[in-house]
Amino acid sequence: MISLLKKLIPRKVKLLLYSIFINDSLNQGERIYWVGDDYPPKGTTAAAHWVLYNLVLPYIKPNYRVLDVGCGSGFGSYIVAKKASKVVAFDHSLKAIRYCQRYNYAPNIEFILSSVDNFHTKEKFDLILMIEFLEHNRKPKKILAKMFTLLKDKGKIIVTFPRLPEGTPLVRGWHLYEFTDSRVKEVFSNYNYEVKGLKNLSNIEPHSVKQNNIFCDVKEASNFFYHRQKINIKTIK
Repeated sequence: MISLLKKLIPRKVKLLLYSIFINDSLNQGERIYWVGDDYPPKGTTAAAHWVLYNLVLPYIKPNYRVLDVGCGSGFGSYIVAKKASKVVAFDHSLKAIRYCQRYNYAPNIEFILSSVDNFHTKEKFDLILMIEFLEHNRKPKKILAKMFTLLKDKGKIIVTFPRLPEGTPLVRGWHLYEFTDSRVKEVFSNYNYEVKGLKNLSNIEPHSVKQNNIFCDVKEASNFFYHRQKINIKTIK
């Protein structure tokens, strides 16, 4: 009887029950639990991340193999998998990976339990995503260098992170490396990225993503959207 009820309950209802009885909220320590099919409540961190993952879709071709670094609960991987041929997604949280497999499963997604330091694969990727991930790590330069070794020739890497004012402490809350403009230059200078500014993502309406009505002048940005193709990249030592 219990197994039958589980099959009859819609996935969105399961998510809400999970949030109420297990998570207490959609966002625990910035680990966001949501499903890729649904737009999260406006004004939440989940909504901001939903926007970012939908923003990368124009960069994906149907034959692409994509790596989602620090996938969290996997709702972004699920969004990307609708367009990509294959998505490999990893996170160091066992709870998050179990959630991925239960609520954001798709046949072309491989969810892996691993930290970024311990992640190893012989596979090469057309696109590597680090969506709101780098700020949670103490050594972003080291991570960038490692990710470039996993790109195919002419592969592309996309990185997003919050932009903070000068004077912000390096470590704050759950963030281990807050990005101010000067720290951005320090981390990315050798990579010659193309950068776009993003508006306050939590207040963006879903239709604005398709209209690309969320980019703004870099000086007015609340978040940065960096992307770079693997051509003439200087190695950071």
